Amino acid sequence: MRIPRNWRRSFAVLAAAAVLCIGAGVAEAGGPSLYLTAEDLTGAGLHLPSYMPTVDGLMAYQERLPFHQMLVVRWDARPGAREMVLKEEADKTPLSPDFVLLKRDTKMPGAVGKTQRPIRSGAIVVVAIDAAKQIRGLAIQPESLEVWLEDLPQRKGWRYIMPNVTIYARLPDDPQIQTVMFFSPTEPDQSGNWKLKQVGSLPLPSTRAAGGQ
Repeated sequence: MRIPRNWRRSFAVLAAAAVLCIGAGVAEAGGPSLYLTAEDLTGAGLHLPSYMPTVDGLMAYQERLPFHQMLVVRWDARPGAREMVLKEEADKTPLSPDFVLLKRDTKMPGAVGKTQRPIRSGAIVVVAIDAAKQIRGLAIQPESLEVWLEDLPQRKGWRYIMPNVTIYARLPDDPQIQTVMFFSPTEPDQSGNWKLKQVGSLPLPSTRAAGGQ
């Protein structure tokens, strides 16, 4: 696909900066939260452990752990496709749940830290859960399938969907983690809650047995 020279290509991940700039105004206006809440996660059928019932509590837990793990995952959302298409065209068919673990590094020194970023439509939310579907790790990824193309002279813009994306997820090196789930957030409803749609999952062997792969 040829792109005119007067278009500025900016990936959707840069939208987070704009979100931060308008955050205060949205909050004062009573708009939707810029961050995921425990209620959003509960709506997706997940729950936090009783001893850390909030996302802030989960972030504090992630900061306390001495080790973290890095997952490199490829999402072939549109198998067989080679070019990006307009979002309106991509929305006509469901995205494939084809997630492949390319690499996993475990026992990496240092805490994973806070991975709660401003959320937006089109982001990729990674949730690590244990056998009881309790959340043990959470990351709002900067990667996205969405690309924004803009014609500056005409002041027009278009949202495109790429066929695939590689995700680099930092998560706690928690031996209780058994599965990593991937969600796509949609625009908040009237109550201001984000709706998380599951788009895929990957089983993970316990880090008690795995020294890295």
